[in-house]
Amino acid sequence: VAVQTAETPLRYGRLVVQNAYGTEAEDHLVPFLTQFVDNAGQWAINSQDSCTTLAAANFGFGNYLQQLAPDEMNSTHIDAGLSILTTNMGRGSLYLKKPSAGDSKYVGSVDVCADLGPDTPSAGPEPAPVCVAVSANLPWLQGKWSETKYDDDPTGRVNFGIYRGNDRIINWREIIR
Repeated sequence: VAVQTAETPLRYGRLVVQNAYGTEAEDHLVPFLTQFVDNAGQWAINSQDSCTTLAAANFGFGNYLQQLAPDEMNSTHIDAGLSILTTNMGRGSLYLKKPSAGDSKYVGSVDVCADLGPDTPSAGPEPAPVCVAVSANLPWLQGKWSETKYDDDPTGRVNFGIYRGNDRIINWREIIR
């Protein structure tokens, strides 16, 4: 819902952490973006947002699957040169280094969450997991990800060990005889 005051437009919005995937031997960019509800009632990218700032410490990890474990993928794998992440036209990226050794031993996935508000477990049939990180104190960007209240931190899944194809292929044609 967009509201226009005398000089400042106010928007209802949320932060989205998107999924990422690729080989376990490469680093990944985990995209995040800010959205608002437009006049049609749909979520749209807030292209006017170039000031939402998150620190690397505001991101947490959990729900390790397959061969990934906390000692192979954690907050130390966030690029140290990017301690502050700012959106540009509503978009930003978290640069996540490959798992420890970067070999096939570390195939799997991990959930990456942005800790935006107070860490209180939510109630309900499927309570949202608590994002364990330093809170960014931006509770107005939390969303309704798993229940009825808009108090859940956004989470995206990063998969290591999924081949995404070659970027240099222009056209691929298979001939079956």
